[in-house]
Amino acid sequence: MKEAYIWILKKTKLKKLAGIIKIIFDVFFWATLVLGAISFLFFIATFFVPENIFVVSGIREGWSISMIGGIMRYNIDPDLYSNINLKHFLKAILPAVTVISLMLMIIAHNLKLVLKTIVKDRPFEKSNSKRLLVIGIVLIAGSIILNITEGITALAIINTLEIKNVDVVFTVDGAMLLTGILVIILAGIFRYGSYLQDEYDTTL
Repeated sequence: MKEAYIWILKKTKLKKLAGIIKIIFDVFFWATLVLGAISFLFFIATFFVPENIFVVSGIREGWSISMIGGIMRYNIDPDLYSNINLKHFLKAILPAVTVISLMLMIIAHNLKLVLKTIVKDRPFEKSNSKRLLVIGIVLIAGSIILNITEGITALAIINTLEIKNVDVVFTVDGAMLLTGILVIILAGIFRYGSYLQDEYDTTL
């Protein structure tokens, strides 16, 4: 009896936690949607806004560029730069922000749907395996796309500031790739759990 009570208590806490996380992903979903829409609209605007709007007269002191995950930092000398045109930089970074926002939006949307089924005591719902599969595919694609967008952004910064003797290397994000593979494996486990749940319900 005591063990049953403890199990019910843990289950209630889990559902409550899932509900809170779902709300967080709801907010995150709409935030990424707004960010993606704004970045896309600004990208379209770059083709119609006058050229002089993108020209910066000078760089303030203290500007720097982080590299290798913040381990290296390139400090920009404000005396060397004046009348910098940021148009090509924005044309490179805004599509990247749009694509990344879209990917995060897909992940957040599917995760909140999975959490919704947990709140409703249906964690092995058939659609959950498909949702996890989508998340895994997006993560695997993101392991390539994210580094490409970072590389394009880095090239845009290098070209805009005319930084010499700097190369950009495109690689695959190993951590994100591994996470995507693990999520796809988890999707298979959920699919098997859904099958067992169906068998149990049919038996009853």
